[in-house]
Amino acid sequence: MARSDKSAMIQKRKIIIATLIIIACVIGIYLAKSFFIENTFQSKFKATPAVAVILDKVSAQYWGTEIPAVGTIQSFAGITVRAQIAGRITAIPLQSGQSVKQGDRLFEINPEVLKAQLNEAQAKLESSQFEFERLQKLFQKGAVSEEKLIQAKSQYHNDEAALVTIEQELALATNIAEFDGILGLTQVELGDEVAIGDPLATLQSTEELRVEFTVPQKYRSNIQLGDEVKITRELMHQVHSGEHLVQTIPSPYQYGAKVYAVDPLVNEDTRTVTLRARFSATDLYPGSYVDTVLQLQDKKKVLTVPETALMASLYGDFVYLVVDQKAKKTAVKIGRRRNGNVEIVSGVQEGDTIIAAGLRKVFDGVSVRASSIDIRSR
Repeated sequence: MARSDKSAMIQKRKIIIATLIIIACVIGIYLAKSFFIENTFQSKFKATPAVAVILDKVSAQYWGTEIPAVGTIQSFAGITVRAQIAGRITAIPLQSGQSVKQGDRLFEINPEVLKAQLNEAQAKLESSQFEFERLQKLFQKGAVSEEKLIQAKSQYHNDEAALVTIEQELALATNIAEFDGILGLTQVELGDEVAIGDPLATLQSTEELRVEFTVPQKYRSNIQLGDEVKITRELMHQVHSGEHLVQTIPSPYQYGAKVYAVDPLVNEDTRTVTLRARFSATDLYPGSYVDTVLQLQDKKKVLTVPETALMASLYGDFVYLVVDQKAKKTAVKIGRRRNGNVEIVSGVQEGDTIIAAGLRKVFDGVSVRASSIDIRSR
């Protein structure tokens, strides 16, 4: 029994020793492998040449509030030409879509009857004037009473007023252009009978336009006359390859306008304020819609970087600063975006050097070199 117990102990000791040897071997292999990988990575890292990147600076700009809206183009002077008297259309000197000058005749409504009435009124005025002057001379000689002279004078003034009335009615028979513009589509033809107030055509000025749009009422106290408005519309641009049309793509085009009027009344339904801005354009038409951006004059200093410098991850936005010629991954908090730049609320300081482009091979700690310095004026 003693010999058997001793053999069992020896066997157990051998198993323990073998197990310890195996564990030691595994640990040794793991440490050797880790050491080898680390040395290999470090040697590669040290051997990696500096990455060529484009550098820029964190710059300060002064940005104000921008309020986007949809606006409607209107003529600064636009009217509907209407019949001023009842009668028959006897002349339409200009055609639809034709340019007109101030004072041009647009429509004529049978003036012949009024011309005859005018001749009759002129004859009556001449007669009453002659009678008044004759009695005035006789009154001075005491040949007629003052009552007859007063009656003659009254008749003379009545005929004079009647003549002026008919002259005014005759003037209303012809519609005159009140300003330079484009005559719209005519609603009548020669010989049509019209009543007072019937629409004949539209007349739109094209030299100066305005855009009308609304903004939330919370901005009302900050809006000033003269505030700038950017007006954007998309033009369809055709792309050709040789003689063949490849595609038609929208191309934005901008105009500048200035606020000249603000409605003092807030719309009760929408809680918005209506604004009008004046501008000039030759290829925009009344009634069309455009995108507008109202720029308030509440500018404040902000730090900005190019949008190309900003990177995104699951943990937030970041940029790469350049410190001692190495890339340093730096978390940032961003704000507004404008004209290819992005506002940095926190994370960087003015004047810091950042990597603006060429980020494909950049990682934290890698050496970098400037292939081009692009410090922009903002």
